Amino acid sequence: MSMPNFAQSNQGLAAMQQHQQGLQAVVDAGQLWMEPDVAERAAQRCEQQVDEVQSIISNLRPLGRERKFGDNADGHATAAAFRNAAVEGPDSVRGVLTNSQEVLRSMAATYRAAGRAAAQAEQANQQMFQGGSQ
Repeated sequence: MSMPNFAQSNQGLAAMQQHQQGLQAVVDAGQLWMEPDVAERAAQRCEQQVDEVQSIISNLRPLGRERKFGDNADGHATAAAFRNAAVEGPDSVRGVLTNSQEVLRSMAATYRAAGRAAAQAEQANQQMFQGGSQ
C-alpha cells in the first residue's frame, strides 16, 4: 500500500534552509545588510508566519485521530497510514510544518543580523567622519 508522505516538501524546505544559510554567510561576511527598520519588519513577518503555522499544527489534532475504514486488516492499515501522514514523523504534515517554522525562525534571525550590520556600518561611518573632522 502506498503511504502518503511529505518528503518532497521537506526537500523543498531543505533547499530553502540552504539558501537561508548562504544568505546568513553573506551577512556574516559583511557583504549584505539591510536598513534596520526594514530588517525588523521582515523578521517580524517571519515570526508572524511561525505563529500562523503553529495555529495550523494545533488544528491537526483531529487528523491524528484514527478513522474507521473497516474493521479488517486493510481498514486498520489505511487508518494508520492517514494518521501517520498527518502527525507521525518528519515526513508527516506536522513534521513538514515544524520544519518550516525552523526555517522561518532562521530567516528572522538572518534579517535581524542584516539590520545590525547596517546599523553597525552606519555607526562606524559616523565615528569615522566625526573623528576625521576634528
